[in-house]
Amino acid sequence: MYIWQIVLACYLGGLKSDEESPGEAYARALNLPSADDYLEALFKKDISFHNRFDDAYRRLFANVGLDFDSTPPSILFDALVTMVNQLPDQWLNWLRLKLRGYFSHAEIAAGSNLPRRLSGDNLFVLSFGVILA
Repeated sequence: MYIWQIVLACYLGGLKSDEESPGEAYARALNLPSADDYLEALFKKDISFHNRFDDAYRRLFANVGLDFDSTPPSILFDALVTMVNQLPDQWLNWLRLKLRGYFSHAEIAAGSNLPRRLSGDNLFVLSFGVILA
């Protein structure tokens, strides 16, 4: 959850360094008015809510010249790794703290900012609803 939250917030939601949390920017990335609207949509489990993620992924990867629908998952994963590695230090540190705090069992590969178990094969399987990555 935290990987997608921070990547979408930074790259699509206009997350700024003076914000305390990526919640509002994450909602903006999903074209929702506020973090409260995000939580409301999440708990309603409306299918249109999941469509917001697909739309956000399409916009995110289009920003780096990739077609979300036709690009192999391994290439999308490599692009995500690059985006994570290019996060501003403040938000990369936020991500590291969240991963350590909530997923202490998630081993981070050497030279990476992502858990070892995350790959192109499960990148999007783990990203809907309560996101596990």
